[in-house]
Amino acid sequence: MTVEKGKLIALEGLNDRELLREGKQLLRARSGERAGGVSQWGASGLFFQLRQSTCPEIPSPKTLLMLYAADLEFRLRWEILPLMEEGLDVVAAPYVETASAFGVAAGIDAEWVERLFAFAPKPEAAFRLRKPSAESKGMPSHCFHILAGASGHWKKRSGIKPLNECLARLKALPAGTPSKKGK
Repeated sequence: MTVEKGKLIALEGLNDRELLREGKQLLRARSGERAGGVSQWGASGLFFQLRQSTCPEIPSPKTLLMLYAADLEFRLRWEILPLMEEGLDVVAAPYVETASAFGVAAGIDAEWVERLFAFAPKPEAAFRLRKPSAESKGMPSHCFHILAGASGHWKKRSGIKPLNECLARLKALPAGTPSKKGK
């Protein structure tokens, strides 16, 4: 007996609580009776370990993006792809677009960011939270918080407003719009 493969659904946004709540609703709406799961950033614990570290060096934006890519690879290998193989749908919240917006907001070349995430499978559908949260507690906010401890221009960066603008400008979808990306 062959099990139909589950679908990958991307949900982009800045606030972890909102992403989890909306991710669960999106999963119920898209999957109906079929169960599934919501995969959130930080599954590997890399960012938690970084925050707990006493290392005096502050990682660069590129390093933070590479850590996010490593965390995403962990999520794909241990959460997302196994569930999909079992025929379950998975909402990745956030997936690639939010991290890409962080990279662009941090001044990293968009092509470099695109190449970094080339390993990530294209989602069946992609959505954004309709309203950016005034109080972000997600991956980009965490990264800007880490960078705020660095010397130089990062101490002056508020992060969230430019990040919201970058998220809106990326070659992504209007809020709440399903993608036409391939399966």
